[in-house]
Amino acid sequence: MIKLITSSDDQTEILGVKFGERITKNIQVLMFGNLGAGKTQFIKGVCKGLGIDEIIKSPTYTLMQKYRS
Repeated sequence: MIKLITSSDDQTEILGVKFGERITKNIQVLMFGNLGAGKTQFIKGVCKGLGIDEIIKSPTYTLMQKYRS
């Protein structure tokens, strides 16, 4: 496991963008964390990195959310 720590929403989103730019299609990303941990900000960045411009919803109460790229 790799642990990365960010100190702002912007940093978390930028980390997500960098991650999204490097992953391939048809990959599953599993996330877990406490409320307010930054999951939504990270996923917003991942989607930007993949070129997805849909409205991104919080993954906290979602079993599975698919976004098209």
